[in-house]
Amino acid sequence: MAVANGITIEEEAMKEREDEILGNGQMMIDDILQKWEEKQKDHEEAIAKQKAKDEERLQKEREQARIRQEEERKEVERKSGGRRGKKKKSRGRRGSKKGGQKKRQEEKPSKRQQKKQPKKRPEERLKKKQQEKRPKKKQEEKPRKKQQEKAEEEARRKSRRRSQKKG
Repeated sequence: MAVANGITIEEEAMKEREDEILGNGQMMIDDILQKWEEKQKDHEEAIAKQKAKDEERLQKEREQARIRQEEERKEVERKSGGRRGKKKKSRGRRGSKKGGQKKRQEEKPSKRQQKKQPKKRPEERLKKKQQEKRPKKKQEEKPRKKQQEKAEEEARRKSRRRSQKKG
């Protein structure tokens, strides 16, 4: 029995050690998990702070972009000569009033100028129309000539082939 009692005492001591080791191991695992969870919280807080900073920065950038677009729009309106409803006289790129007036005069005479100009006779109008049509006719004739030349060349090729087949 002494032997048996010795074995049981040793077995009990071994079981206690195993329980301690398991308990210590479990405690270590719990400690590791707790530290990991704390790190995760720290990371989440850091991410939230960074996200808030990024959103604030983006909002500022968007506001600056909106302001810049508004300034560009105003600049374009100023250059183009008008603000919704009101029209300003544009000085054009040259910066002088006369330059813009010259362009307008070249494009289309004003009503006053039309009244001052002598009325054109119907003959002059016909001549002008015919002169405008002439370049169009020439432009139309070029493709026609090319098509005719291609057709003639094709006909020559076919006749050569026929003559070669016969011979």
